[in-house]
Amino acid sequence: MNINNSDLFKELKEGARLQQLSGKIPDKLASSIVPVMEVNPKLLRRIDTLQGTMATATGTMTPFTTPNSNRDFYLSAVHFAFIKDATCDVATGRINLLATIGGVTNTIIVSLPCITLTAQSENAIIEFPTPIKIDRNTSINSPITYTAGTMVRTAMVYGYFVDNPLA
Repeated sequence: MNINNSDLFKELKEGARLQQLSGKIPDKLASSIVPVMEVNPKLLRRIDTLQGTMATATGTMTPFTTPNSNRDFYLSAVHFAFIKDATCDVATGRINLLATIGGVTNTIIVSLPCITLTAQSENAIIEFPTPIKIDRNTSINSPITYTAGTMVRTAMVYGYFVDNPLA
């Protein structure tokens, strides 16, 4: 099989890191050689960032930040849990996860219901089939308000950074 597409030939050369000094770049594929390429690298990334936080007080959990102005952060999954005692007067109804996307603070998940003055524990793992791009230099947060009782919340954010110095 001959390689006649110049873009494919260039991709093969660069992707396989072939150097012309060490020999001719192959322009034919033998029947026993099968080229394998990552067609869209943005869809096939590994999770290389894992952050966790815990809060025992009312208000905002320690936010997950995306502090690098030259790197985009893509959120791919969240593990969120809480446990509270019967004296906790949380009345929000749900625990939300907030992030800035396109300059607007959005609720990413609204999944954990809270029942006021009731002992309760909840746990959720949410995966995003298409990762969500979070704005640079912003944070992912989960605010909640209560004035009495005890609640322990934990969260882990899974995602990856992509270098993009031109954007």
